[in-house]
Amino acid sequence: MEYSARSQARRVLGNSNIEIRKLEERDRAEILRLCRSAYAEISGPDKHLKQSKFDRGFEHALTGKNGDLSLVASRRQGADEHLAGFLYSIAVEDFFSEDIMVSCQALYVQPEARHTVASFMLLRSLMRRAVNGGAKKIGVQVTSGFRLKQTHRFLSKMGFQYMGGTYEFSADKVRPAKAT
Repeated sequence: MEYSARSQARRVLGNSNIEIRKLEERDRAEILRLCRSAYAEISGPDKHLKQSKFDRGFEHALTGKNGDLSLVASRRQGADEHLAGFLYSIAVEDFFSEDIMVSCQALYVQPEARHTVASFMLLRSLMRRAVNGGAKKIGVQVTSGFRLKQTHRFLSKMGFQYMGGTYEFSADKVRPAKAT
């Protein structure tokens, strides 16, 4: 999916010190830290994100193949920049039509930045970039089961409609079939 030069421009909302920009190689270490925090929040402190899995995902997100779009919310504190959160999305053809659909696969804002405009700005930037790129639909995948009421309220205010839920089954509950 191609995005216009205007939609790729950095955007700052009002006098907020949050800025949205595309993912860059220099973000690798901070994105790893944020991904580990996100994974620990939804999976529990005893689960750990594998470095190899992160590296593959980061490379995929960085290259933007297949319409991937990764955005970061950064905060300036003096001369320093710190990431407040990130968003990862993919663009696919809708299952039932030839329309392009952008699907937000991950949206994470660290706890100390959750009462800022970071989530709003990440999602709004995705929406604008998706529409500028020709998308007819934008979906947000909510798979964590974490803070569902807050998530629902936030997405509803952004104009999203609830379209059903995500059901998950753990494969470790099934015995492997015997070899024949």
